[in-house]
Amino acid sequence: MDPELAEYLDRRFGDLRRDLATELGTTLRRDLGAELRTTLRQELGTELRTTLRQELAAELGATLRRELGTELRTTLWQELGVELRTTLRQELAAELGATLGQRFSDELEQRTSALHRHFDVVAESLMAKIELVAEGVRTVDQKVDRLAAATDARFAAVDRRLLHLTARLGPPRRR
Repeated sequence: MDPELAEYLDRRFGDLRRDLATELGTTLRRDLGAELRTTLRQELGTELRTTLRQELAAELGATLRRELGTELRTTLWQELGVELRTTLRQELAAELGATLGQRFSDELEQRTSALHRHFDVVAESLMAKIELVAEGVRTVDQKVDRLAAATDARFAAVDRRLLHLTARLGPPRRR
């Protein structure tokens, strides 16, 4: 193969590889990054806040109203004082924190699992596309190899003809 042709083809394929890598990297970062940030913010933020507010308000409000009542609350505050209030606050905070932490943990686990499955699908799709590009590059390489072989054969035929003509004409004459 002609060294200039080989150098040219190497340069062209190198440019093609760099362009493809740059384009794929940019597209992936832009599309996946924006999509993930938006999806996580929307789904986790609004849904989780709304769900927690509704559940806490419904469970705690109804339970406290039913069980304590107005008379019992007044008596407890007057008789037990600051110490009991502090203890109750600490216990409630610990119990609610554990319950909310478990709910949040379960929700986070579900979201993480869904996100993991989504990335698996995206990765499979990208691998299929990359394999298609690789197959295209192999096909182009084969075509270039066939073209180079044909070009070499043609140059060899021209060289034979030139040698034959040179032999028939003899050495060049000097003037």
